[in-house]
Amino acid sequence: ATGLKVENPVLIPAASGVSSAASSGNHTCVIVNDTQIKCFGSNTYGQLGDKSTASSTSLKKVQGLY
Repeated sequence: ATGLKVENPVLIPAASGVSSAASSGNHTCVIVNDTQIKCFGSNTYGQLGDKSTASSTSLKKVQGLY
């Protein structure tokens, strides 16, 4: 893909039951047990979806999803 840049693989922190993962820039989101979306990484603009702008090295549940 044009513009795709993969630096170094990282271990997803404390994640079991992950069925899918997506990464963009400085954050990553995963689907856990097919019921939740959790994200970690840079959160300057609220991209982790946890209603904050604090970056995190641990998975944070995306808020407001059913």
